[in-house]
Amino acid sequence: MVSRNQIIGRKSSWQRTRPTARMLVGAIIIALIGLVGLTPKTIFGVQLIWPYAGLWGAVGWASAGLALRPMLLLCLFGIAQDVFFVGPIGNFMLVNLITYGVAATLGETLDVETDPVRALMVSAVSMGAGFAALWA
Repeated sequence: MVSRNQIIGRKSSWQRTRPTARMLVGAIIIALIGLVGLTPKTIFGVQLIWPYAGLWGAVGWASAGLALRPMLLLCLFGIAQDVFFVGPIGNFMLVNLITYGVAATLGETLDVETDPVRALMVSAVSMGAGFAALWA
């Protein structure tokens, strides 16, 4: 479905926002979900759990391609997850980076900008890769 902004040719305020500001908004959302995840919370029957927030960030930031700043943020979130869940240091960091790498690679290979179905499939496969790495 074509939006009104695409017909007129105007960009939305989110599209005009600089990448650094977008990444900062995403990092704040992930941190807030992480803080909520420290206490068991259920919304609409789905429990919000902290590791999922890092994976969402990895998939979302990978849609813009490979970059150093998102990887550094994912490393920081991974270390925080390891500390909060008393896991081995580097475990969640590796899971976040694997998810980011899979999403970025599939996104560049499959040209997801032209086909929204492929973008959805890349997101699902990337999240699956993150869960597989987490379970491993």
